[in-house]
Amino acid sequence: SFNDTIVIGTAMNNASVRVRAPLTVNGTALILRVSTDGGSTFSDSHAIFYVRELPVISAIVPFHGPANGRNNITLSGSGFASSPSPLCKFGQELVLPVFVQPDEVVCNAPRNDVGHKSIDVAFSNDGIDWTNSLSYNYFPAIDVIDI
Repeated sequence: SFNDTIVIGTAMNNASVRVRAPLTVNGTALILRVSTDGGSTFSDSHAIFYVRELPVISAIVPFHGPANGRNNITLSGSGFASSPSPLCKFGQELVLPVFVQPDEVVCNAPRNDVGHKSIDVAFSNDGIDWTNSLSYNYFPAIDVIDI
């Protein structure tokens, strides 16, 4: 149950359950308790669940960078949280971001061995729910041979 609202969950394994939180106001803290007997009794222990808006990306700056990566990009938007498990996703590669403020995070672009390529970039506060994605373009690395 979340506070006094009983919801049905699905056991994922012996240690975790997946549930859908009830519709509530952004910023609300809900107390989560678990029942294994259909709701007759609930656990004495509990977890606090915080409801947050889903993040949205409105801009990526810069929107391109070298294929060897290692350059910082700034995601601007809304709903970014200073949470324990935020992630940036470049295609399928996950990167730990640096939280700046609720409308800005910084991610270090990973290496891209394919060369010139456009990939989708997304953000998640929890590694489960992801933002919309915007394109980031890699260009081939330039090697300086002689000056």
